[in-house]
Amino acid sequence: MRALPVLLLALASCTSAEEPAPSAVADCKKLHEGRVTLAVDVEPIAQSRLTARFVESTVSSRAPLCTTTTIGACKVKECVRAATVANTCVASEATTSAGSIDVKGGKNPPLTMTSDGKRAYAGFSSSGPRWAPGDTVDVTAAGADVAGFAASLVFPSRVELTGPADYVAKKDPIPVDWKAGLPLTWKPGVGTVWLHLSQGDAELRKSTDIECEAESASGAFTIPAEALATLEGTRDTKTANATLDVAGRAKKELVAGGYAVVVEALHREEPRHLVVALDGVPAK
Repeated sequence: MRALPVLLLALASCTSAEEPAPSAVADCKKLHEGRVTLAVDVEPIAQSRLTARFVESTVSSRAPLCTTTTIGACKVKECVRAATVANTCVASEATTSAGSIDVKGGKNPPLTMTSDGKRAYAGFSSSGPRWAPGDTVDVTAAGADVAGFAASLVFPSRVELTGPADYVAKKDPIPVDWKAGLPLTWKPGVGTVWLHLSQGDAELRKSTDIECEAESASGAFTIPAEALATLEGTRDTKTANATLDVAGRAKKELVAGGYAVVVEALHREEPRHLVVALDGVPAK
C-alpha cells in the first residue's frame, strides 16, 4: 500500500512544558452536502429515477484517511482506516431540506419533489426512459435549510460498450491484465462518459475509487495501468473483487448556502463486476 502523506502541526508554547490532549470538539468537523440525481437505467429493464438528499453530518477529522491522485483523465481516491485515538469525535448525521425541487425538460411533464416531516425526499420512478440524449433539463430548488439553487444539464447518451469482448458477452467476472490498462470502446454519443472502478472491504481497511471521464464522441478510453495498480490484486479469476460502473453523465457542482451540492444526470448501464489480476505486483 502506498504511504499516505502526514501533515504535522508543531505548536510552540512558552508557558507550559506539555501540550493538552486534543479535545473531542477540536477533532470534529461538520460537512454539509447534497445531491440531486436524474437517472435512466438501461438494464436489466429500462426505468427512470429522480432522487434528492441533503445531509448535515459531524465526522472525525482523523478517519478515514484519504488521498486523491490525478492520473491522466482519472482521479484515484484511496482511503484507509485510521488508528484508534483518544477523544475522537462521535459521528452524527441529520437530513436537511432544500424545499420543493422542480425538474423541467424533455417531452414529459415537469416533476416536483417535496420533503417530508423528516426532511427526506421520497423520489420518483417510472418505467422507460423519461429523458432523451440531448434534452436540456433544468433543476430548481426553492430553498429551506439549504439555500435555493438552480442548475441546467444536457442529458447524456447511453454508453453502449463494444469492448472488451467479455463485457459485451456479459461474462462475470471479467479478467483484466492490469499492465495493459483497461481499454474500453463504445458507440459514440452525446456528452461525457463516466467510468467508475470501485474496490473496498466492509470494514474500510482500504477502499479505492477510480473515476475517469472521456468525451462520448471519442468512442474509446483506456483506464491507465498506473491507476489499476492502486487496486488489490487477486489470483482467483472466478471471484470478483472490484466493480465497474459505466454511464453517460452530465454533472454540475455548486455551493448553496454552505452546502456542496452535486446535480447530475446519468444514463447508465447495469453495474458489472470484474477481477483485477495484478500479475507481478503483490497485493497491497
